Amino acid sequence: MIESLRRQLEISGWDALFMVLGVAVLYGAFSLLMAVFGQRLRVRVSVFSVAFFTLIGSVAARAMLGRDPTVSAGLIVLAELLLLQGAFHRLRRHLARIGWRQPAARAVMVHGVVNADMLAAAGLREADLWVQLRRAGIGGRDEVAYAIVEPDGSLTVLRSGRDIDPDILTGVAGL
Repeated sequence: MIESLRRQLEISGWDALFMVLGVAVLYGAFSLLMAVFGQRLRVRVSVFSVAFFTLIGSVAARAMLGRDPTVSAGLIVLAELLLLQGAFHRLRRHLARIGWRQPAARAVMVHGVVNADMLAAAGLREADLWVQLRRAGIGGRDEVAYAIVEPDGSLTVLRSGRDIDPDILTGVAGL
């Protein structure tokens, strides 16, 4: 029993080093993948997107833990993922301070009219928009002042018949 416990806690220095490098590469690759396809995948929730994220997570987790996963390997991977997340968060804040912009929010519907160019730029189909509007409790086009795909892929719906502060639309493309 002691031997089994020791094997679950043991990891060589080289294994730990290669694990740290592998986690950094996979984190970078996944971040790039999400930067390219994330907005569309988060708005267009389907069986495919759920399966896609599940498989990506499973493959990444298995690859990060190495050939023989141990408790120590799991702790190293978790700690590194937290550190990488914090580092990328700080990097994004720094880049924002020096003028780098993340992808703009896109107005995909303005006063009940679908903006096909913005919809295409967000990588969405009109059918995806209707699904999201139904989920937001919208019963008809006339209820929508603005439907905006945010940079994180979520859909914001501002309803008609309410005063909308122009400042809230700052930085929204397609207006």
